Amino acid sequence: MHTVLRTLLLSLLTGLGGAAVAAPAADPQQRVQEEVQSALLRLVEAGEVAPEQLATLRLDAPASRTPVFGAIIDARFRPDSNRSGLPVAAVTPGGSADGIGLRAGDRIVAVNDASLLGLGADAAGRAVAMQRLRDALVADADALSLRVVRDGGTLDLRGSVRMVSLPAYRLELGNAIAGATYAAGAGGSGDGVSRCGRISVFDAVPRGKQMYPAVLIAIDGETPGPTSSDVFRVEPGRRRLTVAEAIDSVQFSNQQQTIRNRPARDRYKDFYVDVQPGVTYRLGVQLVVENRNRIRDNSYWEPIIWSEAAETCR
Repeated sequence: MHTVLRTLLLSLLTGLGGAAVAAPAADPQQRVQEEVQSALLRLVEAGEVAPEQLATLRLDAPASRTPVFGAIIDARFRPDSNRSGLPVAAVTPGGSADGIGLRAGDRIVAVNDASLLGLGADAAGRAVAMQRLRDALVADADALSLRVVRDGGTLDLRGSVRMVSLPAYRLELGNAIAGATYAAGAGGSGDGVSRCGRISVFDAVPRGKQMYPAVLIAIDGETPGPTSSDVFRVEPGRRRLTVAEAIDSVQFSNQQQTIRNRPARDRYKDFYVDVQPGVTYRLGVQLVVENRNRIRDNSYWEPIIWSEAAETCR
């Protein structure tokens, strides 16, 4: 449990302050408190941590340096990515990945001359290749080399990765957080306190209903940030979400997988959400079973908001 929380909170700390749609300035301490509670509640809702386990949780983390790469990469293990590389869904303009020439639609097949193909999955079902890439981003930030497949050809990209120094921190939880639960849906009325809403792509999607994770490519045409996050603060109002699907590959034949592997930008869909303050919207995709074989025209899936929850956002 500590490993799961440490990883999630590290992503949280590296990402504070970034958002595709800027929210009003808030006190940093208040922001950290809100985002930590949100992260913990997502873990509880996903069933990864039991609420009673949080009552005695204490984490101590030393000061560290972590990379800010600026790319959305599908880290889940799929047989097709095991053979053809890690797919890049989006790149933040002006970020490290953009600076070395990485583009949406690329597939990363090697890092620092070490192949990322055929590495399989870890015990949790994540692609080992993604962990190899993360390790390289930390170890070789000053001189990173990537080999990518783009438009049927192979390119070697080289450059540096921005690093951020994080302070040491201690997290102690008591019954106040442990007993917290998601409130009932806000029904679109807001909570009278919040000044923003959230879009979440945290993977707790109910697959039994043919729903699967979504990849959030852009909000109102801008790459969402931070790229390490799975929850994004947005201002209230009508928001245009650009979405890609991350449906489990077992749902498709080898021939269908080949079609799905075409450049990612050809598979995006726009989806509109009327964001209310104090509401978190959980974004996913719906497999349209009757259109399962219609891969070429992209009608086999649709973006959906599969759940809403009241959650204070300032």
